[in-house]
Amino acid sequence: MKRFLVLFIYVFCVGIFYSAPHAEAQTMPWESIAITTNPSYPGPGDTISATVSASGYNLGGAAIVWYIDGIEQADCKNSRSCTITAPGQGITTEIDAHLTLTNGQTKKVQRTITPTRVDLVIEAETNTPAFYKGRALPSSDSTIRAIALPFTETSPTQLSYTWKLNNKQLYNGAQIGKDVAIFKIPFGGSGVVSVAVADTEGNVLTEKSAHIQTVDPLVVFYEINPLRGTSRVALPDRYPLIADEVVVRAESYFMGNNMTPTNTEVEWKINRTEVENPNEDPQVITLRSGGGTGR
Repeated sequence: MKRFLVLFIYVFCVGIFYSAPHAEAQTMPWESIAITTNPSYPGPGDTISATVSASGYNLGGAAIVWYIDGIEQADCKNSRSCTITAPGQGITTEIDAHLTLTNGQTKKVQRTITPTRVDLVIEAETNTPAFYKGRALPSSDSTIRAIALPFTETSPTQLSYTWKLNNKQLYNGAQIGKDVAIFKIPFGGSGVVSVAVADTEGNVLTEKSAHIQTVDPLVVFYEINPLRGTSRVALPDRYPLIADEVVVRAESYFMGNNMTPTNTEVEWKINRTEVENPNEDPQVITLRSGGGTGR
């Protein structure tokens, strides 16, 4: 019986001796420690929040020293995050974090950023009057063009573009030289279009997103004066008819710009009753005073 007890204790001790280093190794996933930035792909002059993160490991109590291009950042000492300002376009900055764990082990993690800018130009293919100096706005089911303008030394035709609409990929993923996306916003809704620009090796350089809100098309009335021509000021909701008659032009805004005389129907109503318009231009009608009021 005594020999059995001695053997059992010996095996138990050996098991502890060999299992301890294995458990310690599992709590040190150095490869999971990295620096992340917000935004992920900063532009020139952006405020960047750099954070040391470790998946599955607690960095509590670790001493952390931050360096930006080799210069220690005293204000960020022992902090998991450090806020910096991104340099100018195309200028590379090196972010370093030196960690000392409570057990004395040290680790250096590094992140290199090169701010790159891309602009997104949104064009709605909707109609506006010739005298209107504003931009055309998208309406439900209208065609929209998004144009990416990257600020890089590389030709835009050599870069690859990944477009998304409401977080769904367009064109089956990245395409070289695809700096223009054409799409439609779902009826009566809004959308977020985004583009990620990558170099010839597939490394993402920058990204940009834009929120697109659709508007309802509308019709606006303008008075035509025989001497001054078409007024640039819209008629108010209540318009006192001083003369015997007035010539009114109806202009539509933000409808699909594929409207033509052959595929467009214009219908006039006075006091909810359809009237015949003898004018050759269907968008112009002459209203004559008959006493009282009308709509």
